[in-house]
Amino acid sequence: QKLPRALNFLEGSILFEQGMRREHSDLKFAFLLSSGECYLVDNGVNDLAAMALFELAKHLDSALYYRKAKKVAESNLSFLASFDRLSLADEDTKRTLENIL
Repeated sequence: QKLPRALNFLEGSILFEQGMRREHSDLKFAFLLSSGECYLVDNGVNDLAAMALFELAKHLDSALYYRKAKKVAESNLSFLASFDRLSLADEDTKRTLENIL
């Protein structure tokens, strides 16, 4: 079970980096959208899917993708709020998610 999650993370990371480097609008869109999809496959709490969708929203100036990024961020923040204490990594994730909102 860990291997598919690691592959989704790796694939999403590569696609996100490629998307951030691209100047060509269509390529940037394809890479960022694909990156978000990879991160959304993993049901764990992370800020990566929200970040990819947020970057896509900025790139397209799209209210639709901003709402999607916001929904993912809110869902993950709600889950994190259910814990009394968070690890340092979870605190970083929480800050990133709050910045998206």
